Amino acid sequence: LLRNKLNFSFSPVVLNLTNITKDIEPSTNGYRINTNSILSQISNQISSELVVNNVQPSILYIKLDSLKTKLVPLKTDIKLNFKPQFNLRDSVILNPIEIEITGPTAILDTINFLGTENRELDKLDSDQNFTLEIIHPENTTVKPEIAEVKIQVEKFTEKELIIPIQIINNQEKLNIKLFPSEIKLTILVGLSKFEDINESKFEVYVDYNDIKTEIENLEITVYSEIPNMQIFRFAPSSVEYLIETN
Repeated sequence: LLRNKLNFSFSPVVLNLTNITKDIEPSTNGYRINTNSILSQISNQISSELVVNNVQPSILYIKLDSLKTKLVPLKTDIKLNFKPQFNLRDSVILNPIEIEITGPTAILDTINFLGTENRELDKLDSDQNFTLEIIHPENTTVKPEIAEVKIQVEKFTEKELIIPIQIINNQEKLNIKLFPSEIKLTILVGLSKFEDINESKFEVYVDYNDIKTEIENLEITVYSEIPNMQIFRFAPSSVEYLIETN
């Protein structure tokens, strides 16, 4: 018994599903098989010194579905904490950005993206390169199984800019004076982008529609599409105005 136990501990029993199910009516895309009906198939794969009397579980439930393969976006689950004055130089680089997943159609039809294992990095002050396992549902396979992550980190510093304030939505083309007419903007920016950032990279404006409400001070909005740049402060945050008439 011990010899047979050692010999078969890691040996699977191989069953021909086509032969087993040929006389069974399927239900809900699957089959309900009584294991007593396949004792002979199991016995033939076991040592002749042994007799198979019973198999547990007594019922095998086999659910079938057509296989499907599709590409889905990959999303990372990474939390980054930086040392003071450090931040991302560029967006996190993920390779690949799409994953090929294969599995039952019923499962794949519910999947719009895949994620990775969690990762939290603290006190970052230098570039990081590592891999993450891709999480996917049971009964599915993915290609590849891991994703490469590249994080570029750099030191940030303050930069001050003087930017004129624009007026938007002035459909009536009125002559409007703002007091003051410009703001002092302080940003935090990476050293690699310090020289490239100037006033033209920002939109600073007040809205003429606010004047129609007859408020005394107009709130200033500052907008920019510079990645990983932080607006530290700007002053003033609002301005007075005067509408000149002929």
